[in-house]
Amino acid sequence: MEAFENRDNAQISRNVLIALPNDMSYEQERETTEEWDSNHKFNQWREKWFEILNEKFKQYGLEKVYSHKSFEEQGRMEKPEIRLTREEY
Repeated sequence: MEAFENRDNAQISRNVLIALPNDMSYEQERETTEEWDSNHKFNQWREKWFEILNEKFKQYGLEKVYSHKSFEEQGRMEKPEIRLTREEY
């Protein structure tokens, strides 16, 4: 996905609805939500999702293991099997 969305202002997730406490000021809300709008946060979510997925696969006796890392980060030379179109994201 990072290769597809490679502009500085690209956003992977278009909308996230979160509830914030009424006790926060506008600046506090802004500071809190800015953390969510970053590639770092997206990568944390993706890493956690693959941890959960792999735990479930292990629990179900399935031997396949998934990684949140790109093929390049994993040192794999092959190309991904399926290439999604922009509309499929």
